[in-house]
Amino acid sequence: MKMSQLADKILHDMVKDFIDTGNEFSSGTELLKQYPNEKEHIVFGAIALLESDGFVEVDYSDDAPQEMSLNMEAVRKCDEETFIKKGYALLKEIRSWL
Repeated sequence: MKMSQLADKILHDMVKDFIDTGNEFSSGTELLKQYPNEKEHIVFGAIALLESDGFVEVDYSDDAPQEMSLNMEAVRKCDEETFIKKGYALLKEIRSWL
């Protein structure tokens, strides 16, 4: 899977988890378990893409993402239905308008 596609999937999963449970946090270790067919550096690169676009905030330890928090501003800018359907590409477009 391409890094940007994986970033889209991670963001989608984080938002879905937030909507379902209210949890806005995720860990790099758990994401590696969620995507066992992806190489570690690809998962970490996808997380870095999300961070650079301002969709998540990441705490690092030993150059590896340990804890990520979903940026509520990203969620607030999109309505739930559109956000889940359009994912990462829509958020990047909305962010460019701001």
